[in-house]
Amino acid sequence: MLKRPFKLHSLNGNDPLKGSGLQPLHSDTGQECIPSGPYHVVNSMWMLDDFTAENGATRNHLKAGRLGNYVEDGLADHPEHIHLLGKAGTIAIFNGNVWNSSYINRSGAKRRTLHCAFIAREYKQQTDQRQYLRTETAARPDYRP
Repeated sequence: MLKRPFKLHSLNGNDPLKGSGLQPLHSDTGQECIPSGPYHVVNSMWMLDDFTAENGATRNHLKAGRLGNYVEDGLADHPEHIHLLGKAGTIAIFNGNVWNSSYINRSGAKRRTLHCAFIAREYKQQTDQRQYLRTETAARPDYRP
């Protein structure tokens, strides 16, 4: 998808409780959606529990351009968004240009996920991993920056 050297962009988790979890629709690139590329972020969602409409499965929306061209409120439902449903153990890999967000966990059932995103090497990471690199790790003979 990226077709060039890349690095870790971010690694995080999500575990929304009943009645919570709603995020504004957003692009993981922080820019407008460009469905035809070039792409510079690829994200993955590791579903640790089933993703259902009732427990707030992630919603996605693919429209070219800025989200503001389609919705005034990124928290509001959009008639064309779809929910990414899957069984525990499913890994979804998607283009970071896609508008997406966590959704409301209405049932209270567990919907834990891990997100692991990669970004083209020429862009800044969401989390600067070097900031957390221990001196002894950098000193190892097998360490390659």
